Amino acid sequence: MLNRVLAIVSILSLSSGLVYYFYRLDSIGIFLSAAITIAFGWKFLPYFVFGEEKLAAPSEPAEKKISLKSRLTAILPASLYLIFLGMVFYSLSISRTNQAIISPWQVAPHYFFIFYFIATLILALLILNSKNSPFIIHHSLLIKAFLSLHFFLSFSIAIIIYKIGYGFDPFIHSAALKVIGAAGFIAPKTIYYSGYYGLAIILHKLFFIPLSWINTFLVPALAALVLPALAVKTFRSEGHENPIFSAALILIFPFSFLIQTTPQNLAFLIALIVILLGLQAKKPTDFFLLLLLSLAAFTIHPLAGLPLIFFSLAGLLHAYLAEDGQKLKILMPPFRKYIYLSIYSSSALSLPAAFYVFEKQTAAPREIPLAGLSGIFSPIAANLFLSFPNRENIFLNFAELVAQNGAKIFLLIALAGIGVAIYQKQFKKYQPYFFMAISLFFSYLLTEALSFGFLINYERSAYSDRILFLSFMFLLPFIFLIFGWYVKKIAASAELALYSNLIFFAILITASLYISYPRYDAYFNSRGYSTGACDLEAIKWINADAAGEKYIVLANQQVSAGALYEFGFTNYVKTKTGEEIFNYPIPTGGALYQYYLAMVYDKPTAVRINKAMNLADVKTGYFVLNKYWFEFPKVLDEAKLSADSFKAFCNGQDYVFKYGVK
Repeated sequence: MLNRVLAIVSILSLSSGLVYYFYRLDSIGIFLSAAITIAFGWKFLPYFVFGEEKLAAPSEPAEKKISLKSRLTAILPASLYLIFLGMVFYSLSISRTNQAIISPWQVAPHYFFIFYFIATLILALLILNSKNSPFIIHHSLLIKAFLSLHFFLSFSIAIIIYKIGYGFDPFIHSAALKVIGAAGFIAPKTIYYSGYYGLAIILHKLFFIPLSWINTFLVPALAALVLPALAVKTFRSEGHENPIFSAALILIFPFSFLIQTTPQNLAFLIALIVILLGLQAKKPTDFFLLLLLSLAAFTIHPLAGLPLIFFSLAGLLHAYLAEDGQKLKILMPPFRKYIYLSIYSSSALSLPAAFYVFEKQTAAPREIPLAGLSGIFSPIAANLFLSFPNRENIFLNFAELVAQNGAKIFLLIALAGIGVAIYQKQFKKYQPYFFMAISLFFSYLLTEALSFGFLINYERSAYSDRILFLSFMFLLPFIFLIFGWYVKKIAASAELALYSNLIFFAILITASLYISYPRYDAYFNSRGYSTGACDLEAIKWINADAAGEKYIVLANQQVSAGALYEFGFTNYVKTKTGEEIFNYPIPTGGALYQYYLAMVYDKPTAVRINKAMNLADVKTGYFVLNKYWFEFPKVLDEAKLSADSFKAFCNGQDYVFKYGVK
């Protein structure tokens, strides 16, 4: 059933994305997308079902009398879990805010973490005792539902805390979806994001789900529904003693990419799904679903989609040769290794090549510098050893220990998993994962050497970091091998060791939750403020003050996000060269944002903003200054001297300065 749902969603995303790119998503486009999905699904859906014969529900046990004590033993822990889960949700709901904050932990009460830890510990106990429940079948289904609920809670904290919205990209995509929903497309069309836009519009048009809900809940909700169920299936097929407990262990990894809906995060979620499904795939036809998911991911975000396509092809070849290599003599040694080499080499080179071409087309004409390997490896070499923070309380120290050493510990466990695979003579089964991880690491090194001159300085490492993250994801199967060993050991251990492990497990998940969201503590400052109510008030005033005249605003990216929240992509201005640009700085690498940075980091002058106004061919310009900005008092005094007029909002939290043509 799960595979069928994944296949239908993938076909829907792929077909609607292609229809959107080559046509538009009006009534005809929606009909075409639905028709393609039905036709393709009707023909090929049988190929997407695999592994289910081993996963059938256990037969109903013979009816027996269940004592009151046994009933209470089964019901009380479940009731306790729901009580503490409700307390967790309540503690978050009373902390909702529309103020500009850096981290949700600035407003969430400290007892939230106590409730979350206790709920996690009770869930772990429920999972380990599920086999001993007198209601074993229904209890198992209930535990799986609890696990999905726990995943959703863990992924949805930002959704609950931030009233206006969290992050920057979701505001852009929300505004784009509104335009596409009304007009059928938004210019310029690109193949990337098309799968996300197509899926969102289809869900909106066919099932009447508000676009704002889809743009907010899609990734957290889909992850909470799919990952636990898929992980349980995968770990059961891998022979884990308690696959539900192994699935719960996924939460020990920081999951920042699952807490908000963006095309990149959706593509990463699909990558995780492909990795889990690949462990279940045995026959060549099983890899058709993986290839379909990979193609859908490509239309959502190629950074994840391209490697997934190469991985699916490698897995398909690997499975075919394992099934009957004699049928394709041309693929037998020595030719086979060259085909594998070409697949993994293409995976390593495809993303750096794509970024290089994009850089050439986007950046000013110049030679693109390549960094030396020493410059790339020196940061890695400097962080080889474990660090042990000890400046704060025990929880914060432990959370920072996980944050600083998580990648190193991950690699150590992955290496142990590789050793186990070799020792158990299973490494051949995991070869596609190992070589894909290696190829993506080389892709990371090559991409890290590019300058990314079309991006602002602090964003230039973002793409290479995502490739490294994807490389780590392909090492997960080796981590899962250690999961199976660990769960088997603790299940057979004495009570003291068992409960000690469960407490450590709950602490680790709580720490992982803490570092998965933006932080503002003694160790780390995430720096990025959210869009606040004061920003919206200033934005509305600016629009009213302009009285229908064209204008530009120099502001930080969260104020720009607020403009998208209020007005969408409606306020465009046309430059003297005929180019249409948004009247707030979007994206951060654009020309208006460079003028904003000059105003706040150098000096806010009328001459400087007049240059921006001249670029946009407008006669009125506004400069927005937030109280949380670096050197706020200095910039405030200078702006007051240079502006024609100014206005304060929310008792000086935001200032708006107005400039006319000089």
